[in-house]
Amino acid sequence: MKKQKIKIILVDDHKFFRRSIVNLMKRYKQIEIVGEADNGEDYLQRIESFLPDIALMDLKMNKTDGIETTRISTQIHPEIKIIALTFEKGKECIHDLIQAGVKGILQKDASIKEIVTAIIAVHNGENYFAKNSI
Repeated sequence: MKKQKIKIILVDDHKFFRRSIVNLMKRYKQIEIVGEADNGEDYLQRIESFLPDIALMDLKMNKTDGIETTRISTQIHPEIKIIALTFEKGKECIHDLIQAGVKGILQKDASIKEIVTAIIAVHNGENYFAKNSI
């Protein structure tokens, strides 16, 4: 029986960042990038066509930011797990993200290996909060 791939959508307003992640993820056979969105509003409008397992969500975007997008997404599709990508640090930020429904937090300068580790952990029902995000 073939193992199901973990379906990922990237939500970030920087196309270069999204393209870089997509290209780096090609090395990991257990992960499939099923879509991209350049802001929260775009993600929410197109979520039905993607239905990912996990969304990698930037926090600072035009239109709808990552925290509000996470709140809405977890209400309409609680099965989609959100991993926040941020440069923000501190307990207040983490508290806001957890309240919004994120299952993981990564710094945007995380290595691809750490991103994959977080994806697998969150997909397996764990939370993943990078040590350097506190």
